[in-house]
Amino acid sequence: SRPKDIPRPPWIAVVAALLAVAGLMWWIAAERKPSIDPQAVIATNLAAAQRAFREGHSLEPRGQSAIDYYNTVLALEPANAAAHQGIDQIADRFAVQADSAIALGQVAAAIVALHSIRRVRPEHRQLPQLEQRLDAAQQKLAAIVPERVELAPHPPPKVVRAPAISSSAQQNM
Repeated sequence: SRPKDIPRPPWIAVVAALLAVAGLMWWIAAERKPSIDPQAVIATNLAAAQRAFREGHSLEPRGQSAIDYYNTVLALEPANAAAHQGIDQIADRFAVQADSAIALGQVAAAIVALHSIRRVRPEHRQLPQLEQRLDAAQQKLAAIVPERVELAPHPPPKVVRAPAISSSAQQNM
């Protein structure tokens, strides 16, 4: 016995069905996809950056610092003046910290502040001057330190004594 031939739809009907399915899938995807307004994202990140800066979170924690929020804005809009101004403000704050630390002779704090300036704004206008002042402070400190170091007499070693035995424990012995 011969198998029955199954009638095949015309090719145009197959193409039309495929196009209908593709159109339906595109419509569903377009409806579910949220529309993102870049200006709203920029405004949100600028506000978050200013808040983080006021709270002292210029560089840390990662992902929630002022510098991270400003960089997000610049990724969306490279010429954003508010983000550039905010980054300058962060660098200026570190410049003030470095200047103060150098004036007080706090070399380690000055080094950290200068590193932060380089991280935020490597071309900061005050950076060369602050680096020169720090170098001078380090040289001055290096010249003073050997004069201050004197060999101090070693304290006598501490004698470790056994704990005192109570009188009742001595009677038991």
